[in-house]
Amino acid sequence: MSKASDDSSITGAAKVVPTQYDSIGQTYTPVTYLPTVRLTTSNIRDIVTPLLTSCSSKPVRALDIACGTGFYTRSLLEWGADLVVGSDISTSMVDTARTQSTHLQNSITYFVADASLPAFPPKETMAGQTLPKGELFDVVTGIWCLNYASSSAHLKRFFTTISQNLKPGGSFIGVVPNIHTTDLKPLNEVWIEELTVERGLIYGYSISKVIPITEGEGAGEGYSVHITAHVQPKPVEFDCYFLNGECFEKAALESGLGKIEWLEVKDAAEFNGEFGDFSDGFWDTYKGSRSFNIIRIRKQ
Repeated sequence: MSKASDDSSITGAAKVVPTQYDSIGQTYTPVTYLPTVRLTTSNIRDIVTPLLTSCSSKPVRALDIACGTGFYTRSLLEWGADLVVGSDISTSMVDTARTQSTHLQNSITYFVADASLPAFPPKETMAGQTLPKGELFDVVTGIWCLNYASSSAHLKRFFTTISQNLKPGGSFIGVVPNIHTTDLKPLNEVWIEELTVERGLIYGYSISKVIPITEGEGAGEGYSVHITAHVQPKPVEFDCYFLNGECFEKAALESGLGKIEWLEVKDAAEFNGEFGDFSDGFWDTYKGSRSFNIIRIRKQ
């Protein structure tokens, strides 16, 4: 759920520093318990589980790009994968993921790498771990990974990596910013008005800066944003990009991966109370400006 490389050509908006998560490390873990993240997780589980359990070839292999502290990497084992590889650009996050996954070391491998660079996976990995050579994956996930792409060209590099590591017929599942809205206001005004700190204290996050990208490679393609996850003992803050849907569709096709399918996102009411006891109407405001979409691409 973290990290991608910075594109230094972006000068019209805040620049995302790839090492911003190195100072977060273990403090990121509480983010996985936020209401909105639990909603995301339930949706991803219901989408990914059938893909993994229906694989005819064994062992079933999954790759989790931008794995952060390994929350979704470990979940992929629960959902049907036999072997999982997690990668992240942040050394601190990968160190935390390894620490939290010691009991699964025979099933999970972690490594540090930038998924938007050609040399992925790297020839050498940290902590003496090695990757299976030449093996492709049945499923690749990128849960809040592509939001670190600063332009459609940057997105294309991510999609190229995904395509190169995915089996023919395999699927990529990604969580991306929800850039669709019927509101006539500019998106930055909608988000700033609706995703406030006050609301963040309820749903778990807020957006304080939404700046249009006006120069460089990504000019006119979206916004840079500053996000705060309201967790204890202290908030987790980071910067990323929200690009428009056309950028995603163009980049996926040009990379050779395939056509994007925008999946339906179930709301919390459809998960039969698995989120715990929330008051009636708790999710009503959130439905109007949900922060994420889920995409699927099946490699031909």
